[in-house]
Amino acid sequence: MKRDRLFFENTIVNTMEIEQKLKQLAKKHKIPEELLKEAIALEKDRVMYANRQCVPKLIKAIAQHAE
Repeated sequence: MKRDRLFFENTIVNTMEIEQKLKQLAKKHKIPEELLKEAIALEKDRVMYANRQCVPKLIKAIAQHAE
């Protein structure tokens, strides 16, 4: 229970730090903050899609080497 609470608190702190860094980057490069967030979301989706494609290939490779 205590470990879960610490994880939750750390997650909140990390999220706040990320939000502050996003604001700093947006201000530094004169980019609207929302545009920066959208770009990050698109990149995250692209990475997740690539990971979904790689998983079956990894499973197949592991199965071949396990034989």
